[in-house]
Amino acid sequence: MSKRLLVIASALAVAFTTGCTRVDPGFGGIEVSLTGGDRGVNNTVLPTGYTFHGPNTEIYQFPLYTINYTFTADKTEGSPENEEFGIQSSEGLICTMDLGVSMSFQKDKLPAMYAKYRKGENEIRSIVVKNSLRDALNKTASGMTAEEIYSSRKVELLDKATAMVRADLSPHGIVIESISLIGGVRPPKAIVEALNSKVEATQKSQQRENELRTAEAEAKKAIAQATGEAEANRLREQTASPAVIELKRLENQAAWITKWDGKLPTTVAGDANTMMISGGK
Repeated sequence: MSKRLLVIASALAVAFTTGCTRVDPGFGGIEVSLTGGDRGVNNTVLPTGYTFHGPNTEIYQFPLYTINYTFTADKTEGSPENEEFGIQSSEGLICTMDLGVSMSFQKDKLPAMYAKYRKGENEIRSIVVKNSLRDALNKTASGMTAEEIYSSRKVELLDKATAMVRADLSPHGIVIESISLIGGVRPPKAIVEALNSKVEATQKSQQRENELRTAEAEAKKAIAQATGEAEANRLREQTASPAVIELKRLENQAAWITKWDGKLPTTVAGDANTMMISGGK
């Protein structure tokens, strides 16, 4: 066999017995050997670029940048499946919530992380991270009432759960940067019905109180009107009494006397019954 043919044969043999995988920019690669004495996870993190490997080797890539993911009941976000978290309160009631997670992978711990979980990026996020977060939420919520979970202590719940997840996953190279509540905590149906009943009762009580105030104001107005009318009637009765009439007659007579000029009448006509008097000026 000529030297040229030998080179071609050797190249073909290499091509059929090796593989070539590209590690994308921003990712770290993990090489896993499936056969031979070196089977298992290679402790060297593959850099960006092409890498050649044997036929029984698999390459897994993990992003080294921040990943933002939402676990939500909305099928148009995150996964088409319902990924909301269900949390049990101290009374045994279930509250639900949607959460956003910002996370990343620590480059130097990628081989050990894969060796522990044997899962790729999506599975680690949707299984490992989610399970850790669910456990942390339920452990924390077990000491809270349903009302505290969706109102006064929801921030405390999230902060404590975040700290627990970080402590659980950070040693294995999974960095939880932040966990945020999307929207509000959804209380159980029984709590919603109780709240609606409470609001309705408060509204009815307020309505009755307003009606009572209106009735009280109308009553005071009616009393005032009746009092005014009674006083007017009293004054009218006083005005029509004989004593008052006599007093007015005397007042009028006194006024006439005051205006008289002292001259007596100059002409008297008629008899005693029909006497006419004509006075001077």
